[in-house]
Amino acid sequence: MLQNIKFMDNLQEQIQTKLDEQQISIKELERKAGLKVSAVQNILSGRSSNPKIETIIAISKILDCSLDDLIGATKAQSSSPNKAEEHTTEAKIAWNYELYQECAKGVENYIKSKNLKSTAMPNSELILFLIKEAYVYSTEGGKDKADLQFIKWIVDSHCR
Repeated sequence: MLQNIKFMDNLQEQIQTKLDEQQISIKELERKAGLKVSAVQNILSGRSSNPKIETIIAISKILDCSLDDLIGATKAQSSSPNKAEEHTTEAKIAWNYELYQECAKGVENYIKSKNLKSTAMPNSELILFLIKEAYVYSTEGGKDKADLQFIKWIVDSHCR
């Protein structure tokens, strides 16, 4: 539960920072992203404690940033002493937005295909972890495509 609070704090802070930097209103962001009225406002106010990955992706596209930027993954990782080496390795990977999006879609589609009960659905933090792992695995393998077999394996191992 504490991890989800940190995740939401990071998400709220990053959205607000990006809105301020780009001088975009909450309503304008919701409209441009094709979200329901108050979707972003609910995230910022804490009324939405587990936003859908589709919502976060739509927000990141309009704010012209990566999902990692939006959720503050770099901040969260750098605060953990056990993650220092992993963070250094990830920094060496060249960013491939299309591959990241493909990994996100692959994880999303496979989770949907599993027809999980709402109580078994992974939370947004786990989904972002799965996307990140799929992305890192694909880039380390020198691939330009998401590795769907790996995505199935990692989702199956974390979502039972």
